[in-house]
Amino acid sequence: WIWRDEHPDDTYGRAFRKLVMDRYGLLPSTPDAAGIALLQSGVRLLEELVPVLAPSALHHAHVVACVPTAGIFNGSDSSSRSDLPGMFFIRHSRLNSPWAVAESLLHESIHSKLYDVVFGHTLVRSDGGTRSAPVVIPWRPSRLSGANHFGARRVLAAFHVYVHLALLSTVAEARAAELEATYGPLAGMTDSRRARARARYLGHQLRVQ
Repeated sequence: WIWRDEHPDDTYGRAFRKLVMDRYGLLPSTPDAAGIALLQSGVRLLEELVPVLAPSALHHAHVVACVPTAGIFNGSDSSSRSDLPGMFFIRHSRLNSPWAVAESLLHESIHSKLYDVVFGHTLVRSDGGTRSAPVVIPWRPSRLSGANHFGARRVLAAFHVYVHLALLSTVAEARAAELEATYGPLAGMTDSRRARARARYLGHQLRVQ
């Protein structure tokens, strides 16, 4: 479901806006027709590239909301949180290529899938790995607040994402020539070499924790 500001005074709308404002300091807005078309095209492309993985991941995503390009958003183009399960957010500036949208959709859906597993308390111990030493994530800016220092649970979540992104980008690069006539030039995706390198780094950090 794409979030739209069609019912500004209903209970769900007020609660949703308050939760998002409390956690992100910004409010989602209704995407224009071109943005909606890009989201839909991104879903079709994702299903074209990874037809088994896409429905499995998207099953865990229930609401996608577009947010302003400016504002606090952890330096990322998309975001999701375990305390807002099934919801994720994409910057308006990300709506410039179906390839970029497909990556963001898979990225945040994979996070949501892992959140659902973790909530079952079958993967991590009860302290959530908070006693382990923080891991420095070199490709994220610290922003003077240690935002690039992840605990074990966040490292696991990031590893889970980059393994899947490596698969997505590998397939995308192999099929780009075939699909660019429909979806435009391959742009906005993390390249497969970088995704694999990040997955290897995160996997190593998990092993040494």
